[in-house]
Amino acid sequence: MVYQLHDNVDSLQTAPKEAAVLLYDAYVKIYIEDVLQLLAVLVGVGETDESRLLSAIAVESIKSSDIRDQVREALARPLDKEDRQDLIR
Repeated sequence: MVYQLHDNVDSLQTAPKEAAVLLYDAYVKIYIEDVLQLLAVLVGVGETDESRLLSAIAVESIKSSDIRDQVREALARPLDKEDRQDLIR
């Protein structure tokens, strides 16, 4: 997942500025949603230690400090019931 994020963000260097801004936000959001889905599955099957480890890896493996900060912030927010339901769908 993180390699896809890096590739997608790197490809934005040649995109028109308006499109690059929108795509950047979309790529980061998709990465966060993918990580949250994996974390939800791990927690759902009782693998909380693995969930914590994956969360740390998902953040620390990101090259860009800006994206890393966005992901860290998103993963630190508690999910309400509606958010959890969205991840299951």
